[in-house]
Amino acid sequence: MAGALTRDDVYFFENIVFKVGTCLFKVPRYQFEHNSEIFQSAFSLPPREQPEGLDDKTPFEIEGVLEVDFRNFLTALYPLNRNSTLSKEQWISTLKLSNMWGFCALRHEAITSLLSTDMKPAEKIQFGKMYSVGAFFRQGCIEFIQQPNLISEADAHEIGYEVAFHLGTIREMKMSNSVYLHTMEKALQKVLQEIDQADKQFGPQVHLPDNQQPLCGPTSVSYSNGGGFGSFSGAKTKRVVF
Repeated sequence: MAGALTRDDVYFFENIVFKVGTCLFKVPRYQFEHNSEIFQSAFSLPPREQPEGLDDKTPFEIEGVLEVDFRNFLTALYPLNRNSTLSKEQWISTLKLSNMWGFCALRHEAITSLLSTDMKPAEKIQFGKMYSVGAFFRQGCIEFIQQPNLISEADAHEIGYEVAFHLGTIREMKMSNSVYLHTMEKALQKVLQEIDQADKQFGPQVHLPDNQQPLCGPTSVSYSNGGGFGSFSGAKTKRVVF
């Protein structure tokens, strides 16, 4: 007579059904529960009437997130093909949601992957400020300083006129064979420190290659071992505001 069946301690996953917009997604719950303190806390809350996420009739609802962003995020979190390569748009969605929900390792992978894409300097500065990525901000600034053309009105509007002014000034000094002035580097240091402070909450920062020197000295080479997440706002479930 065969013995009683037992569930493996590791490889016995529980699925969860998410509702994002008008679309249902069914995936293993493990990654959300073990890689995001926010979802871990949300899952631990007592249910209202019946547990959410068990089936199509009672999905775990996430509001404030686009279907396409969530699908792209799942593409990175649960790759169906080991050799698949994500597009820039998919990595941007992944960065956006991993930043929001505290998926630190996936956020790190998204940043590293996006640094090698064809992101424009203005995009890098904008995303650097939006998602607290020091590497993006620094690389975008360096590329603006090194480009032969002046910063356009559209780019200045996108990255902020104050940042554009300082980058334009540093660029002109460089083109006239002048060295970067310490005072101009300090002008960007406040912005960089704010970005770095938030960036470090996700763990060790992503750094630029050695051949791309930072603008503001030691702030670009500091490391952190984490220490809790900041406020990840923007999306909410039926029960929990993130």
